[in-house]
Amino acid sequence: MELPKWQFAIEIQGDEPMLACPRDTGCFCHIPKIAKIQRDCEARMCLRKVMYLARCICRMTTETDSAIELSDPAAVFACALSLWQASKKRAVDEKLNLSECFNGMDQFMREIMRIANQFESWSCLHIEFNELDEVWSYLLEDKFGETCLATVSLTALASFNDSDCLRVAMRLDLPIIFDDRLPIPVDITARNPVAGSAFKWFRIQTVRDGIENEDSSPYATGDDPFDEQYESPYFGLYGVREDSMLEFITSQPTYGKAVQLARKLAPGINLPDTP
Repeated sequence: MELPKWQFAIEIQGDEPMLACPRDTGCFCHIPKIAKIQRDCEARMCLRKVMYLARCICRMTTETDSAIELSDPAAVFACALSLWQASKKRAVDEKLNLSECFNGMDQFMREIMRIANQFESWSCLHIEFNELDEVWSYLLEDKFGETCLATVSLTALASFNDSDCLRVAMRLDLPIIFDDRLPIPVDITARNPVAGSAFKWFRIQTVRDGIENEDSSPYATGDDPFDEQYESPYFGLYGVREDSMLEFITSQPTYGKAVQLARKLAPGINLPDTP
């Protein structure tokens, strides 16, 4: 039996209500005006839980489906709107004619929608939505456009690809699901439980070699994951002495292998299976 709208309510966990007042589909008039300013209001946080729960269920039950089938149209629209607004502003600031840059405004809009769909599809596979503190579509609307243009120039939007999706995600400081196939920076230190060892801690850090000088450099948050001056990153295992001096032990192609070696050297060390 369908409940009257005035009795409409959803429970998320236990007896926690999501909405307890009249609601029409697509209407947020019932939310107090202050909620439009303070985006962490209770209603929006509850909406976030439901939305991300649905995304997680999709991940578990549709492993063979494409990322496009998991995409959220609201997130795609938020990406496109944000990038459209940021591009219009950038065009004014740099005195660019968007129609000329893209051989017509229709082609410009096609690029905007392509990027929005591509980033949302990529995010469905690589972002841990449950770790976000903000509603996904609102976050994209607020920050995606400017961040995208900080990664790829306005006149080069046609070249936006999956590598740029990772660049944008890292600039937004999104919780990226760890994957050895992606150049995700790692830097983890754990205390050595073995008494009397010369090393008080062990450290696993992403490192990459320069192409020209072949010198090794740490690959850290804020670095370009696809910097053409460097080879692909790998995982360095270091021993850390009492005086905080690092001693290189070995390098491994994956994080998992670096952890396995550290656990052999220091049984009982508290290193996570995934960073």
